[in-house]
Amino acid sequence: NDLSLILWDLFSQKEEVLALKAHSGTINTIKCSKVDQTIYSAGNDKLIKLWNPQEKICLKTFSGPRSSIYTLEIFENYQFFACSGEDPRIFLFSQPA
Repeated sequence: NDLSLILWDLFSQKEEVLALKAHSGTINTIKCSKVDQTIYSAGNDKLIKLWNPQEKICLKTFSGPRSSIYTLEIFENYQFFACSGEDPRIFLFSQPA
């Protein structure tokens, strides 16, 4: 309930690998990029955050939706990602350079 993004070691299932103070509301979805191993998180605070888990920092925060975000997809070409939620629109974002 502390609104953190937490990564766990799947093999030991006990070791917390990373904990980031992520959002001011519940996190509803996360996606991992296969290309650069960044992590995207989105939730009830209407924000999408791009994380570098190796450096333990937020690289960028994206806004646009006016309500909670429930889904997030990264396009196969990794140039764009999209999100949707309570807002009746789909939001498309270009990847940061």
